[in-house]
Amino acid sequence: MLAASGADAGPAGWRRLVPMLSGGESSPLKAHVEKIDFFAGLEDKLLNKLAEAAIAREYAQNETIVRQG
Repeated sequence: MLAASGADAGPAGWRRLVPMLSGGESSPLKAHVEKIDFFAGLEDKLLNKLAEAAIAREYAQNETIVRQG
């Protein structure tokens, strides 16, 4: 289940979706986090925490998502 968090700082009009998990339930983003080599070897508990903190976003084709400088 996802719930909007009003206390989150972000661009005006944006709201962060925070996963609300119970017990042994894992975040829907955990499967994606597990595939990242950088996080290989982390315990499930830490992978779940990373996935819970992650924000899934979609970007348009050719949209700049990172700018150096």
